[in-house]
Amino acid sequence: MKLVMIALAAAVVAALAGYAATLWWKLYRQGQDRARQQADAREDQAWSVHALANAVHEDGLNLSEAAIRIRVLLDHMRPSGDVEAEYPGIHGLYMATRDLPRGPERQALPLKTREQLDAKREVEESRYRVRVMDETQRLRDRYASD
Repeated sequence: MKLVMIALAAAVVAALAGYAATLWWKLYRQGQDRARQQADAREDQAWSVHALANAVHEDGLNLSEAAIRIRVLLDHMRPSGDVEAEYPGIHGLYMATRDLPRGPERQALPLKTREQLDAKREVEESRYRVRVMDETQRLRDRYASD
């Protein structure tokens, strides 16, 4: 009887150890998958920053739109908050133009209002142009695809 109880206890311990090993393996794989997904997301964000910086230099995107998009991407890529210090031109233009309506919201405005907002945007873009062009060139170099 004692031997049966010991064998039964050993079987229960072995089953629990097997179950624990299975759970550990699943957790390990989840960690690997999460790390791979985060690396893919960082790579996609870096590609996007590079593409936006290229578009600025090829006149495919106006400076204020680029500053808004790049700033948001950099905030996701660099949560330490050093974007303002490292890219003051992009940050400044972002702060100056972030509240201007864009897309369908802008299209719904009367023509006169759009022209006034465009004039404001152009003033801010000319004020930050040199710094933003320098900073987007640095971003192009930094995030150039290998």
